[in-house]
Amino acid sequence: MNFPAVVPGRFSGRWEQSYEMSRATLSRRWRCLILALMLGCGPCAALADDTEEADAPIAQGRELYLRQCARCHQRDGRGIDNLYPNLRDSADLWTRRERPVEALLAGRSGPLSLGELTYNNVMPNHGFLGNEVIAATLNYLREAWGPGGKPYTTEEVAAVRLKLMQDHPGSYSPLPDVSPLEEMGAVQYVTSEGPPMSVSDFERARRIYYGRCTGCHGVLRQGLAGSPLTPELMRERGTAYLQAVINYGSSAGMPNWGTSDQLDPEDITRLALFLQHPVPQPPDMTLREIRDGWQQPSPLPARPATPEHDYDLDQLFVVLLHDTGEIMLIDGPSRAVITRVAVGRSPHLVTASASGRYLYVICRDGTLSQVDLFADPPVRSAFVRVGFEARAVDASRYAGYEDRYVMAGAYWPPQLLLLDGRTLEPLRLVSTRSFASGTDRYHPEPRVEDIAGSVHHPEFINQIKETGHVYLFRYDDLDPLQIRDLETARELRAGSYSLDARYYLTPADSNAVSVLDVEAERIVAEIPARVFGG
Repeated sequence: MNFPAVVPGRFSGRWEQSYEMSRATLSRRWRCLILALMLGCGPCAALADDTEEADAPIAQGRELYLRQCARCHQRDGRGIDNLYPNLRDSADLWTRRERPVEALLAGRSGPLSLGELTYNNVMPNHGFLGNEVIAATLNYLREAWGPGGKPYTTEEVAAVRLKLMQDHPGSYSPLPDVSPLEEMGAVQYVTSEGPPMSVSDFERARRIYYGRCTGCHGVLRQGLAGSPLTPELMRERGTAYLQAVINYGSSAGMPNWGTSDQLDPEDITRLALFLQHPVPQPPDMTLREIRDGWQQPSPLPARPATPEHDYDLDQLFVVLLHDTGEIMLIDGPSRAVITRVAVGRSPHLVTASASGRYLYVICRDGTLSQVDLFADPPVRSAFVRVGFEARAVDASRYAGYEDRYVMAGAYWPPQLLLLDGRTLEPLRLVSTRSFASGTDRYHPEPRVEDIAGSVHHPEFINQIKETGHVYLFRYDDLDPLQIRDLETARELRAGSYSLDARYYLTPADSNAVSVLDVEAERIVAEIPARVFGG
């Protein structure tokens, strides 16, 4: 396999893929084999069993299977070892007639052992599908790879669904009658075109949303990895529909918050009502609030001084598992899975410390995790939430500052956070709100798009997306803070070093590439994209 040329601390190119996988950033010691792999599902060979033309119901079930299930279990039903179970050789699935219906309606999570293989992925629920659709799909599976026999009926699926709903009555109980506003007495209610709800319920739902949902649906609910949740669309869906999806999740990767017991029925109802109201002003996050959430499961004094294993850390693969909120570490020479480490919801980017000891993983929900590679197996040694939504992180790379600092950037609140690289203790917080470069237009929420540790100076290069500012944040002396503000093209994207590490090149939506001379600390060019054939 041919790798792009690597310079200290950075790839010369970066992959931004739609399924939210990111390639690890390399330090001088990490020259070779850290690579974010996509262990998802691709198309496989056509079904081997299709030797005869199926009757209409079975053909319909096959079509539904290919549409809803093949992305994980594959077209031929053989799944992927240790990721998605093999449906062709899964007698356990049919031991109880209701079991496959329950699996489709409610999903499942947690370890699952089938023979010599163990699976620990989330099975999304498909409770949003109609009873007739689920019956047809299961009838196809039963005939193609199961025991055959009596087909499932729509009424049978409906009965199982009703039982599951009765097990979670709070999520489906009718909303209580709400009196007109003038008769509500001392209870304050939110007034908008959304359904009535009290101010206290709205505030609780707001905290739930910003605590759990922004990583996929965005701070402003415009949709990212997940679907848009705009109030107009949510009102069209209706409260009962939203309660069902929040409770059961969806096949697109939406977690089953209710059936996994992570949200109780009352909070599910609150969240369903909240989504039908206009998007409130997102909360800010102060340095004190960030520090309050900082945790060290493995304190610095308790960590090993040298590696406790014989893995070659220069030949390590790092896999970001977006839907399960984990990273997977794979030994390069043996291709054996070393371990999986939980890091937060929707991991987006991983970077290595300059010494090669630590990995830093930033998740879309704003969680920053430190993974200690010296431990056996590697563990999550510290973590903190730097915002409600985030994308960028890097480690200090200037000689003498290895492992000393980490900088993370948030989409919301729009700010930069400097942290201790060994403990993840939050140290300094800087807002990125400012006027857009070359204009008198103030931007209240410019997002931190990219961060790179400089190898020429003790500083971080921070690209601020909407405003076109590049902040050079010095860390050799933090009192007072020293931040150089360079203006360049607006709508900046993730950048890359040149092969000699002298320049940092950043594309922009204005059809230009901004060129920063890292050694001279100045913008030296804005090259039109047409020069590159754009």
